[in-house]
Amino acid sequence: MNLSVPKPLLAAVAAIVVVVGGGLLIMKVKPELFERQSDAGINPLRRARPLWQRQFPDVEGTAQEHFVEGRKQMQLDTAAGYRKADDELRQSLLLDIGNTGAMAAWAENFANLPTARADLDGSTLAREAVEYALKKEPDNVELLRAQASLRLSVGDVDDAQRILTRAKTAAPSDVDTLVLLARSHLDRSPTDALAIIQRDVRAKVPDLKVAYTIEGAAQRRLGAFKEARELLEARLVSDPANVGALKEVAKLELDLGHADAALKALTKLLDAEDKDVEAHLLRAKITYQIKGGKEGLNAADTQLTEVLAKHEGAAGDLLLSVLAHATVVKSRLGQLDEAIKLGERARATDPMFASALFALGRAYAAKGDLENAKKALEQAVRSAEEGAISEYLPRAALADVQARAGDEQNAVRNNEKVVEYDPRNQRAYFGLAATFMKNGKTAQAMTIMRRALANDPAWERDRQVLTDYPMAPSELVPYADIFRDAPLDPKDESLASLRSSAEGVIRYHAGERDKASALFLAALRIDRNNDAALLYQGLMDLDNGRIQDGRKRFRTAVDSTAGRSPVTRMYLARADLLSGDIEGARKQLQDLVETEPTLVQARYSLAMVLRAQKLEAQAKNELKAVVRQDPDYLPAKQALADKG
Repeated sequence: MNLSVPKPLLAAVAAIVVVVGGGLLIMKVKPELFERQSDAGINPLRRARPLWQRQFPDVEGTAQEHFVEGRKQMQLDTAAGYRKADDELRQSLLLDIGNTGAMAAWAENFANLPTARADLDGSTLAREAVEYALKKEPDNVELLRAQASLRLSVGDVDDAQRILTRAKTAAPSDVDTLVLLARSHLDRSPTDALAIIQRDVRAKVPDLKVAYTIEGAAQRRLGAFKEARELLEARLVSDPANVGALKEVAKLELDLGHADAALKALTKLLDAEDKDVEAHLLRAKITYQIKGGKEGLNAADTQLTEVLAKHEGAAGDLLLSVLAHATVVKSRLGQLDEAIKLGERARATDPMFASALFALGRAYAAKGDLENAKKALEQAVRSAEEGAISEYLPRAALADVQARAGDEQNAVRNNEKVVEYDPRNQRAYFGLAATFMKNGKTAQAMTIMRRALANDPAWERDRQVLTDYPMAPSELVPYADIFRDAPLDPKDESLASLRSSAEGVIRYHAGERDKASALFLAALRIDRNNDAALLYQGLMDLDNGRIQDGRKRFRTAVDSTAGRSPVTRMYLARADLLSGDIEGARKQLQDLVETEPTLVQARYSLAMVLRAQKLEAQAKNELKAVVRQDPDYLPAKQALADKG
């Protein structure tokens, strides 16, 4: 009888059994010889084993004991706990490198380490290890959850949710899967995140610590700021230095306009976990974009310089963002050569990183090197387009450089494209109008400035938003100077009034409020119905407590040239409310909310009217609607927090 034995099996047997002097000698064989014959291939963790053995030369205990301790440390949901879990789980794998449970736990825990984004080799190893194990156990819920955690750690939400759906189908009651699924919904659907935590997780594990943080994060995104604060504070009771909770507290304070409190939370976070580069970057952005001034710029410069000196190895893909913001800060401090050096370093690392190219182009422009500025900004626009992110801020900056270089045609084309697709971009309106004005096209310039009046003057002020494309308000001053210096027919008083108000509008947005007010008052002496001057001066009257003066100006504008302006009508309603005419304000605002549904400022104002009428439940509903429609509208968030 002829038996056919597969050659791989013969090789394995030959490696194990050798006949010596009539007896059997059992040989010690490398397990990877067997792994090589399986569909899964060789366990990727074997290539990490020599390094791990040097880190843990004398592992004591059993693989199961280390595994149990590792899972226990993970449940603490602390930076220190995740680091301890990493140690325990690697020791477990050293003792039993093929254990899929330990493999899954190690990979899932790795995704929670503060250095995960920077450790590219570790990320690759964790991903390959999970893929290897899934070939052997494709329906293993722990492996699926680990795979989803790794996807989520790099921002791949779609793939993470697809995998988590498989895991939930396989084990509908697995709490860890439900928690991760809730976390994946936070930025896309906080309502779903909240429902999963409250309905599915708390019913099973009422005191799960990480659930407090996720639920607080969801409530913050939904505008329930009182509830968010209570949940996050409850999480911090047992762990005052919890990184996840402190980061959410910082974002909560930022939502409410409390920059100092946000910085305090971030500083406390960084005292506990100095390698959290995301927190370092957030702190620097708050410091120079919101706190601002020379002091804020110097502080941010120190912070970003320290990150580059101490934490470059932990920055991962955030290194480019750190370089981009460091370039901006150096530029604003006048250290242009250092700024360009940083920007060029970012470009050498990734020639398609749009925000760094934007910062580099602005640095070259500030130095007067318009040719290099144009090249960097053109690439920023192309990179933004290809990256499916907003191209309009770099395009507006490119138009500014083109105008300075005398390329009027392309400057106009780019700014027109910006205002067409981003109609709230005041900078593009001003740049376009200034380009026309500089080239003697006064009528076109005034038309553009009239179009800009469709925007709320307080639009940017009422949104405390951090950006990767920051531009200082003072950069608008040259546009105002062009209007100031443009020659006009001295006999044409109406044109003189328009020029004064146009210059005043730009100086208002450039932060030169006193100069702007003088220009508005000069324009009104020539033409008492100048709608731009009436709107902006009226707003400054309200800001300075001159309610009746502002109300008169808004009324004059509405009764004359600005009768159809939703923005002017809204400010008249606000002035009516402040003057005590609550019913008149409500009637005006209800009409605006119905006819101008995108004007969230009117809905916010209606909420304030309802609050003045003691209709708190209705007011709260309106405020929540505003936050859902425009999550960046600060007055609505502050009003919600005031009443809880």
